[in-house]
Amino acid sequence: MIYRNISTSSPLSKVKVGVTSNIILGSPKKNCDGIGICRIERHIHGAQPEQAPKRCCKARALLIDNKGELVFYFIRHTLAPCVLSKQFIRGHFVVNETVSIPDDISVELGFPPDSYIDTGQYRVVDLGVHLCVAVRVSNKQRQALGLAV
Repeated sequence: MIYRNISTSSPLSKVKVGVTSNIILGSPKKNCDGIGICRIERHIHGAQPEQAPKRCCKARALLIDNKGELVFYFIRHTLAPCVLSKQFIRGHFVVNETVSIPDDISVELGFPPDSYIDTGQYRVVDLGVHLCVAVRVSNKQRQALGLAV
């Protein structure tokens, strides 16, 4: 789902384009167990999300580009209490492994293909209905050329 021209009463009112996605939380190397982001999938209204192991924590988020950062607006009601306590620790969201951003989502948001989320500890901003996390994005082509990412 793509959001355009969101209501001016929303904290997201300045968003021009956003992509609603299913976020599978956990560590890719641990088969989605642990903390971080295992993978990102485009949310298609009415479609069943791809099957994931039972232990995988899932959430829905609106993804936007904010001056080169990828911002996740996690929709609070899609986060189980155990997910909140495990993934959003003391106001931070930790990404221990790089995470590929699907090319269709990258391009739609204005990032180049082969973009990925850098590892790091990212601040969480509580907006009530949303938990907001802005992450650094790099690109495999730029990295191979030795350019700043």
